[in-house]
Amino acid sequence: MSTTQRIGFGKKIRLDWLAMALRLRAAGASFEDAREPLSLLIGKTNKGKVAITKALSNVRQVVFAPTEENAAFTSAGLDLLREHGDSHALEISWGLSMVSYSFFANTVETTGRLLRLNEVFTAAELGRRLAEKAGDRGFIGRVGRYNLSSILDWGVLAVATDTKKYHRTPVRKVRSGELAAWLLEAALKASLKSSLPMPQLAGNPMLFPFELPVFPATSLTRLNPRLTVTRLSLNEEHIGLHD
Repeated sequence: MSTTQRIGFGKKIRLDWLAMALRLRAAGASFEDAREPLSLLIGKTNKGKVAITKALSNVRQVVFAPTEENAAFTSAGLDLLREHGDSHALEISWGLSMVSYSFFANTVETTGRLLRLNEVFTAAELGRRLAEKAGDRGFIGRVGRYNLSSILDWGVLAVATDTKKYHRTPVRKVRSGELAAWLLEAALKASLKSSLPMPQLAGNPMLFPFELPVFPATSLTRLNPRLTVTRLSLNEEHIGLHD
């Protein structure tokens, strides 16, 4: 199972842009319907046609133009937004961004791993880890910075003005079982694995901003029919995706 060859955000993408896009899409708007209000919102903090166009392209890919293999997943995320409203805009933006942009998934996974090692990290440390994983190509540092500045805007990280070190903000508790199962699907899709052991999936560093409820793997297929559960032994269950 793969995500997509799309790389990552080409600009800092603010959460309020994605939240508006999600609201419009959930109400039935097409991207052409949403273009004008989104352009006006983006234009408040980004001047110039080129900057607005770049931001619109990223928002479109996340919300309005899922790949075929992610269409059902995206539709389920929009259903969750209709049910829960803007209170879950961060979680849904996070999951959709992970499956829409492979390098965004790499960035947040690497961020989560750094936070497990230490309570703080620098942008340079993140950049080095990303280069080690993806190769020291020209776009790595630039796109990594855009991704980092985006999730900083989303409120899952904060940065100390004196040391320029990033740290985690309070973890968000996910109380909805359906939303938790949807986020697990996002992590599984973004991992590029066909299946993962339940503990490994639930503890995936990509999901570092969230605390998911603890529930048995056997309940996942009820909460998310796109997931499968395979028991390999008495104490080992793997979570996979329906073809």
